[in-house]
Amino acid sequence: FGKMSQVVRNDKARNNDDTRLSIQQILKQPIGSLDHQSITTLCNSVRFVPNANCQSKKYQTPNVNSKGSSLWCLKVLERILSEIIFWEEAKKSDRQTSSNHQTIYLKSIHVFSVLTTLSHDIRNHKNHRKKLNYWQKKHQKLMNASDIQCLKNVVCALYQLHNSRNGNDGPTWEGSCFSQDVPSFATMIAAEASKTEKSGVDAALFFLDIMNRMTRDAGPKVEEEDPRLIGAVLNGLAQWGRAEEAQILLGRTLGVEISMANKKLSAIQSLDHDVTCPRKLTQSQAGPCYDAVLRAWSKCALLTQQQIQPNTIKFDEQSDKSVKKRLAPVDAMSQALHILLTQMPPEQISNRSCSAVLQGYGALGMGKEAEDALLKIEWMLKSPLEEGPIASSSLDVACYNSILHGYCKASKREDMHSAVKLFQAMKTETPIEINTGSSFFVIPPMPDIISYASLLNCYGKLGMASEAEKLINSMMSVGTTTRKPLETDPPEPTIACYISTMQAFENSFDRDAPARALALLQRLESIGQDSENKRDKRSRRSNRMPNRIIYNYALRCMSKHGRGEEAEKILNMFNKAHPNCNGPDIYAYALALRAWERVGKINPKMAAERAEKLFIEMKNLSSEGYLPPLELSSYNTLLGIFARAGLAYKAECLLHELEVSKSSEWNQVESFRAPEPNQMSYNLVIKAISRSNEKNSVTVERAWNILYRLGYPKKGDTSRTPMQLSIDTLNSMLKLLSKRGLAAEAESLLNAMDDFIVEGRLKRNIAALLSSYEATLEALGRCKTIDAAKRAEELVTRMEVVGELGGEFQPSLLAYNTLLNCYANAGMAGKSEALLERINQMHEAGRISSPPDIVSFGSTIKAIANSGKSQENAVARAEALAESVGHGNEVIYALRLKLLAKWGLGEEAERLLAKMKEEYGSGNLKNEPSVIHYTCVLNAWAKSDDENAVSRAEALFRSMTENNEIDLDLAAYHGMMLNYSLRGQVEKAETFLFDDIMATHKPNRNSFTMLIDAYARCSSKDVGEKAMKTLNKMRELHAAGNKELAPDDVTYASVIRCKMKNGKLSSIRDMTEFEKFLMMRELQIESWPFRHQESYLEASVVDRTK
Repeated sequence: FGKMSQVVRNDKARNNDDTRLSIQQILKQPIGSLDHQSITTLCNSVRFVPNANCQSKKYQTPNVNSKGSSLWCLKVLERILSEIIFWEEAKKSDRQTSSNHQTIYLKSIHVFSVLTTLSHDIRNHKNHRKKLNYWQKKHQKLMNASDIQCLKNVVCALYQLHNSRNGNDGPTWEGSCFSQDVPSFATMIAAEASKTEKSGVDAALFFLDIMNRMTRDAGPKVEEEDPRLIGAVLNGLAQWGRAEEAQILLGRTLGVEISMANKKLSAIQSLDHDVTCPRKLTQSQAGPCYDAVLRAWSKCALLTQQQIQPNTIKFDEQSDKSVKKRLAPVDAMSQALHILLTQMPPEQISNRSCSAVLQGYGALGMGKEAEDALLKIEWMLKSPLEEGPIASSSLDVACYNSILHGYCKASKREDMHSAVKLFQAMKTETPIEINTGSSFFVIPPMPDIISYASLLNCYGKLGMASEAEKLINSMMSVGTTTRKPLETDPPEPTIACYISTMQAFENSFDRDAPARALALLQRLESIGQDSENKRDKRSRRSNRMPNRIIYNYALRCMSKHGRGEEAEKILNMFNKAHPNCNGPDIYAYALALRAWERVGKINPKMAAERAEKLFIEMKNLSSEGYLPPLELSSYNTLLGIFARAGLAYKAECLLHELEVSKSSEWNQVESFRAPEPNQMSYNLVIKAISRSNEKNSVTVERAWNILYRLGYPKKGDTSRTPMQLSIDTLNSMLKLLSKRGLAAEAESLLNAMDDFIVEGRLKRNIAALLSSYEATLEALGRCKTIDAAKRAEELVTRMEVVGELGGEFQPSLLAYNTLLNCYANAGMAGKSEALLERINQMHEAGRISSPPDIVSFGSTIKAIANSGKSQENAVARAEALAESVGHGNEVIYALRLKLLAKWGLGEEAERLLAKMKEEYGSGNLKNEPSVIHYTCVLNAWAKSDDENAVSRAEALFRSMTENNEIDLDLAAYHGMMLNYSLRGQVEKAETFLFDDIMATHKPNRNSFTMLIDAYARCSSKDVGEKAMKTLNKMRELHAAGNKELAPDDVTYASVIRCKMKNGKLSSIRDMTEFEKFLMMRELQIESWPFRHQESYLEASVVDRTK
């Protein structure tokens, strides 16, 4: 019978379990629908709440949101209270629903089990956060806003039930479920959660308000406030910079009024919560609370500074912006200092109190103000027992470090000197004078590692490499000695010290800074290897082994200074020091690649070759899995190096690799994914084509094909397909056309760009569009057509009209200078001078920002030289323009000398050259006369009518060869050769060509043409044979590989003139067609070289020799 009864009971229990709902199902039921069994199940589930980490032997991050955890039980408790309140409301309205609920479900064990465990989890989370870094702390929260609201709902519900029965038991709950311990627990929980959740501060103030109301309702007896409770709330307010509320809360809790430092802070915001209650805090326990208020004002000042300077410091989204709108950082810090000096009891002031204020000044970069505040604090804390004028500092080294940090934060030279002065005083224990009207000195504490690191950081930001190197060497020398360290010895450097030193080398302008950085890195490696060989794990010297960060900072130094060789050497050191896949990452290789990019400014060909090898190594490492897939920035860096070197073919191949990989099948694999080219990639390829040495039309066509691939419409294409183009890419094409002098294509492209902007197919960019017009004008300046000046003038007028009609851009000085250059090429002196005067007037009226510069005046002088003005007018006008510049300039002197050479004014040219030397000797001229200036004087003597012109030219050329500062080029030799050629001095011309020019330089066709022209001007009878021998010599040298010796029409014309010297015909115009045919067959030419009059031919020969 007993066994049969047990079986029946088991069957009944099994049937009941089948109909029982789970907790998740119960929570989903609507409020008011739970029965006795469901509410009992919920209460039993929160009767015992395990700690979040009680099952783990090793502490881990508490999981408080899982089933059965503290936060989960808090939500269950909220549902229980919601159900009970619903029953109470139903009973008040005489509903039948509440008649069945007369059992006490909610007991004090349920409430305090949840709150105790949640408080315990909060403490565990606080301890766990100490092990996290800054970013992990920022993104890890224990309680979010909904959890805080749930806690408020629980406390409010318990308080409501408590008030409904005056603290007695209710029909379904115990009266002991709510006491002052409940809001006390909740206040501590919310205050701790406020470190990561802003709403926790308001919740803590709300719970504190409930405690005050309960104390007030209990009677007139004054209770002593718990300093830990008030301190936790004040810490929460300090975390968010709510200084005004923290100050009011502390004042009301102490029963005192904390005054304000100035009138700006007199009208402060009052609290939203009622905190006036009989619970008071004694002054003897208020020290940490005062510290929290001081931290609140410091944080308030910092958040205000972040709001004022959003570009330099990102504004914290957690801060309270409404509080900061009426305060300035200086006002907030003055209030913190005012509380410390006048409101806080002296016996409660500690180093933490002073650090709270001084760290605020330091974080704001107010080093001078921090030092003044420190001296005031030192005077206030001066012991009355001190009778002498010198006393030890009452503050610790952390307070002084805050001042050093403030000076470092400012990053100014004057602040750096103050930081060094304070540091030296700390190091040598030199007394610091306090300016308070009486002579009193304090001896600062000895500096610690943070002091040294702060000063090194200051050196690093300002690029003071020598000072940083000296300080780090003094710190490193301590660890190498065998004696016992003294108290006055500097501490051994840490990783932060080495990083600041590398940063100083990076920001330094010293040429040897990269070499010194490399030497420091090698020294660190040798010390680390010695420590490893000794296997002394307790040795502090092992900390000086370079880690990844130090290697990366050393690479940054090499990258900024453009030291590619040293960068690759550091990469090899990096690989050896950290093997087994722990070596350089993609960032380190990218820095080395950028170092070669800066080397390209000096030696582009070599930099391109070495950078390509490094890039191939990066690709191999990426394909083997040692590096992640290469980013587009690495490809663009290499494209930029190719562009600077003019390696168009390699740049196009690299671009083709990007374009092909984008559409290939293997690119779909994650590990081999290649980047897609952007606008910068195409710009650099077009730039590489522009800088290449290929002058044929095929190079321009290749650039057009790139634009076509990006959607640029071809000729005759009327479809409006979308383009993947920007103005910057089209500007690169315009610069290519400008460099080639293809003005018509540049104008066509510019007009198309305007049309695309109007149609909305191209995004408008004012600065880039201005560069488009300037590039087109430059193309017109290099164009040799007759109407180039007119077209350039129309384009500038078009820019001016757009600006007058409300456009956002005006022609720049560069645009006007380009137009002046077009006028100069066409010899339009009048228009050049008028435009120069108009530029000056527009600058005075404020229409353009810059006045006419050297280029403006130089182009005007060039226009005068190319114009048909008389000799006297041209020289006088050029001299007047040169004087209006106001200071000497090499370009102006060169243009004036060319003008004098045009008229053959050798004497005047040599006097101007002597004046230029005097200007250089007196310091009014930056550079001494170059070979260009001397060559102009030689040309002036060549065209001079002076009988002693040749001897004067020879003397000048002799002085040029004796001057080691002058590097004679082929043009200088041609200037001397021209003196012999125009006077028919054949022997001197032959000797000069074959003995002097060919011995030092590689001659070109002009060299031989001037010799043949000398034959034509002499009176010898055999000049025809000599001219033919010289022509055959040119052909032999050209066939041997000298491409510059190919004869042209001027050469053949000079030969024909020599052959006609002893002929019957006196003029070339008298030759018959048959005689011309015989002459052409003898010279083996296909066209007759004389297309103009002989007088024009002679002038062209002279022009070719310039």
